[in-house]
Amino acid sequence: MRLQAIDQFDSLPYFAQALIACRIVRRGVLARYAEGDAERSLILSACDAIEACCVAGDGTHRHEALFRSVMDLKDKYDRHREDREWLRTAAWWMVDATNASEASNDFPIDGTATRSAKGAIAALGEDRELSRMQITILLAADVDQVRFALGEIGKLPETNIAARYQGVTSHVMGRLAPVHPLTATPYERRGEEAAR
Repeated sequence: MRLQAIDQFDSLPYFAQALIACRIVRRGVLARYAEGDAERSLILSACDAIEACCVAGDGTHRHEALFRSVMDLKDKYDRHREDREWLRTAAWWMVDATNASEASNDFPIDGTATRSAKGAIAALGEDRELSRMQITILLAADVDQVRFALGEIGKLPETNIAARYQGVTSHVMGRLAPVHPLTATPYERRGEEAAR
């Protein structure tokens, strides 16, 4: 696996892109939220639902209330606003990528699915306590694994145009490495920022 695998992200089926965004967000949530935190449970429930949708290639309507609750976190003003801003934004984009993946079957919004999946990954990279290099390496690994597994079953869009809009199937899920938390390094204010 090389980091150049990231260049293949746009060529993946839309549900595969949403799945990869979901896996990256899950890693961030596991790293930054304490066990027992209600928001952690909410986002991880959404990740489970998104994985099911990505396997099936549909089903977002069944999780509409859950997905709306996760998307509403982005605009939530509470004591966690500052330290959870980027994770909440990433979760919003993750849900949007999944919804757009399913909607692309009926409407010409293909670019939205890709843009939203990339938005989730980029937002997580803005979190000061998470390593962009680690996110990049894991993203490349996920793209590489997903492409390989899809290739095994003939579901790469370059060989099967219909695959662009289909779910990834349980075969792909069975071939992916487990998701582990990202490494979080507590952010310390320094210099002028600390004096404010």
